[in-house]
Amino acid sequence: MAALLSWQPQMFPFQFVLQWILVVCAGWSIWRKLVAYNQAQHIRTVLLSPQGQWQQIAPTEQLPHQISGASRLGPGIIWLALAPIDATELHWQWLWRDQLSEADYRRVCRSVLLSQRGAEDE
Repeated sequence: MAALLSWQPQMFPFQFVLQWILVVCAGWSIWRKLVAYNQAQHIRTVLLSPQGQWQQIAPTEQLPHQISGASRLGPGIIWLALAPIDATELHWQWLWRDQLSEADYRRVCRSVLLSQRGAEDE
């Protein structure tokens, strides 16, 4: 990007505007590549049982969690409250609709609804 700003001054009209447009485009391109790389590094595999047990498999092994009745559903988003099986503190996880396939999104929604019904019964 330094090469974009080190042109000789006033070689043509509106050179300053063209240089900053090129800097913004280069910065945006680099940012998109970093975001794509970061997302590729955070792919997680999760097993979800019909009873609402959540087990993360990758990148590190974790204790199994249970979807809590404190979880909430919204339009296009799931706010999961995950309770470790042997502890009381909650771990919160956001899931956006486009992060999951349609079938997986519906499955997680059903598990949240079942956990909320179970919490109401207690």
